[in-house]
Amino acid sequence: MSFSGFQFVLLNTLVRALTLDMHPLQAQFLRYMFAVLVMVPLVLYAGAAAYTPQRIGGQLARGAMHTVGLMHTVGLMLWFTALSRIPMADTTAIGFMSPIFIMLGAYLFFREAMRWDRWAAAAIGFAGC
Repeated sequence: MSFSGFQFVLLNTLVRALTLDMHPLQAQFLRYMFAVLVMVPLVLYAGAAAYTPQRIGGQLARGAMHTVGLMHTVGLMLWFTALSRIPMADTTAIGFMSPIFIMLGAYLFFREAMRWDRWAAAAIGFAGC
């Protein structure tokens, strides 16, 4: 978990450095291009079947949410623009809050089952502990 947190901070730092010198859409393109370069060897090694979704309906719903009004592209462009304008501590805090908002969205929109420990984690996250 510590290494993962370090990687998120490193990613935000690199994106911040990129967006100071180029348009956010260019930085977004580079992010996805390098993500594809990282994933291609993994897919070739494990085979495409390992990455085939088990519940295709959920995958289609997720894809629809990303494509409606280009929400994902616009949201990421706004995020990359914000990274060059707000302190790194704030971007890190916002980044660590996103799983909590995703969890709440999954509950509200997809009726995902929520256990008490998830609610407790969300409460602790919002409290800032």
